[in-house]
Amino acid sequence: MPNVLHVPADLPVAERIQLAAASSGLVLEEMTTLRRACERQEPLSYGIRCLISNWEAAGSDSTRRIFETEFTAAEPANREMLELTVDAVLSWSNWNQLRQRRDLSIAQSLAVLRYSLTALLCN
Repeated sequence: MPNVLHVPADLPVAERIQLAAASSGLVLEEMTTLRRACERQEPLSYGIRCLISNWEAAGSDSTRRIFETEFTAAEPANREMLELTVDAVLSWSNWNQLRQRRDLSIAQSLAVLRYSLTALLCN
C-alpha cells in the first residue's frame, strides 16, 4: 500500500478536494488487485469481511476528518446525507465502477472525483 498523502484539514476546501482526490485515487488504484481478490472471497471468510470493513471504516474516518468543516456547516437535516455521499464518492466501490465498469482512465476517474466533491462541498 503506498503512502497516503496527508490532507491538512485547515487548507481551503478547494485544495483539500484536490489533495483528497489525488490521495484517494493513488491508494484506491494501488489496492485494486488485492481488493478484487478479497471481494471474491468475502462471502467465505469472516476475516476478509472484517478486513474490508476496516478498510471502509478507515476511509470514512479520513473523509470525516478532511471535510469536517463542511459537514459541520451543513444544515443539520442534510449533514448525515452529505457525509454519506462524500464518503461514497471516495470509496473503492466508486473507483472500481469508474475504472472497471466505465473504462475510464486514472486521469478521467480523478476528474470525476474532483468534480463530484466540488459539486457536493462548494455550493
